[in-house]
Amino acid sequence: MKTAARMGAALAATATLCLVAAQPASAAPAADFFKCKLKDGATLEQAAAVAAGVLKDAKAQNQMEGYSIRFLQPVYSGDTSNGVFYWVGAGPSIGSVAATNDYWMSEANKAHREAFNALVKSCSSASLHYIIEVPDPE
Repeated sequence: MKTAARMGAALAATATLCLVAAQPASAAPAADFFKCKLKDGATLEQAAAVAAGVLKDAKAQNQMEGYSIRFLQPVYSGDTSNGVFYWVGAGPSIGSVAATNDYWMSEANKAHREAFNALVKSCSSASLHYIIEVPDPE
């Protein structure tokens, strides 16, 4: 199964499970995480450029509103092997983050999805989380 399909299926399954679980607050922001590995010769900068293209095109089509993407490159972790990174996508709610999967798998995003697949060997360990902000004590 291709990387994009795995990411999509994992996000959809995780979102479904989370939506039926007890929710701390329906309007709480949320984030999805994927552990990914670059193909030999691919760079994180190339993957970030593809992700930026996804966001730009999605915004132009009024999709993925409020969703942002960050890549984490492990310095100290259980896996610091060459090419490992974490995709972290955040949005204003669990529903908005889960809905990004629809755009990711859409025909409108096909070119970006294929470009990402050309750079990334695999993405696994999908998870979806509520974000609980810890206020500054000042």
